[in-house]
Amino acid sequence: MNKEKQEELSTLVDGEHGNNKQVLDRLLIDESMKDKWKRYHMIGDCLRGYLPKKINNSFPVSYTHLRAHETR
Repeated sequence: MNKEKQEELSTLVDGEHGNNKQVLDRLLIDESMKDKWKRYHMIGDCLRGYLPKKINNSFPVSYTHLRAHETR
């Protein structure tokens, strides 16, 4: 993943992406961004002590489904 994508993903994770839907759209199709997204959140959850017994990483799939059925 290039530096620009890493910075975009970092701002998304930090909640600083504003209303940039392009970042979310790229997250849905870019496997390296998905993997890094999962790792960033896993690290944050570990640091806060919020890890559940079972981890569900289906957010990108759920979001893709919602976007596909969104009325425009």
